[in-house]
Amino acid sequence: MSYFVPITPAGTPVIYGTGENLIAAKTREQAIKNLLKAAAHLPYSTWENFEKRGYTIEEWEGFQP
Repeated sequence: MSYFVPITPAGTPVIYGTGENLIAAKTREQAIKNLLKAAAHLPYSTWENFEKRGYTIEEWEGFQP
């Protein structure tokens, strides 16, 4: 099984948001949706803006949160 994990510009994986909210997801699209929801307080508001800032999505095979 693999999960898609957002990665910050500094290289930090964003697996969980506040509390136990899972941001990593089984699809790239869901990981992006989860990140946008968890980071609604940031000024980026769209995935395109996160990408411009340097965020990426990595697929981690064999990973299960």
